[in-house]
Amino acid sequence: MNTLKEMLLAKQETLRSKLNESKSMSHPTSKGDNSEDGWINFIKEMLPNKYGICKGFVIDYLGNVSEQIDIIMYDALYSPYIMSSSTKEIYVPAEAVYAVIEVKPQITKNYLEYANSKVESVKNLERTSRGVMVAGEKKAKRKLTDILGIILAKETVIKKEKTLKKYLEQFKNINIVCALDEYTVLCERKEANLKMKKTNENEAILGLYFYLNNELYELGTVAGIDIREYANTLDSFDFNTEEDFRGNE
Repeated sequence: MNTLKEMLLAKQETLRSKLNESKSMSHPTSKGDNSEDGWINFIKEMLPNKYGICKGFVIDYLGNVSEQIDIIMYDALYSPYIMSSSTKEIYVPAEAVYAVIEVKPQITKNYLEYANSKVESVKNLERTSRGVMVAGEKKAKRKLTDILGIILAKETVIKKEKTLKKYLEQFKNINIVCALDEYTVLCERKEANLKMKKTNENEAILGLYFYLNNELYELGTVAGIDIREYANTLDSFDFNTEEDFRGNE
């Protein structure tokens, strides 16, 4: 067997044990936290260190805040700050977000709709963009990247591919669906057309690994955050946001 496949399948069993442990818990909050922690640990192990992982909220420079998100995947290298309140709530700037992930016990129509609305609450935030320095060269600000919407669960009640496609055509903010015991699905959306790539039940965790890493590769690095826009909402600052750099070329 392929060595990478062996390692990922071993991690799948560890994750499955963690999720089964959650299933046996009686307290809903403890059950949810345990499931989220299991997925968070797995995702942290499968991604490069440039991606930060946390639970919390997403905020924009105008002070708008998203709904609470189970797992936020954000830029851990270039984002200037991640804020934490006195009650330990974590706030991530909208510009830093790569993906919004919801963890649920099952894949159902209602949970897909719920996850879709969570992703939308992040996509509706205002994101700034600014030119960046790359190897000493000034690069103009780039187009904002898409924000991936992902839902993770141990199992699914949606078995038929035709039914799943019908729901995903409706809930357009969802890019990846993983039901650990059944499949992982990647949604490729071009205009009004949806094409689904779906693994078998034995390779669901491999699908999550390869689909997610490839989607992140396609996104590249998030656009540079314009910290001046955040400062200008306060009384003491009046940055000129019409130019990206000062001084001579």
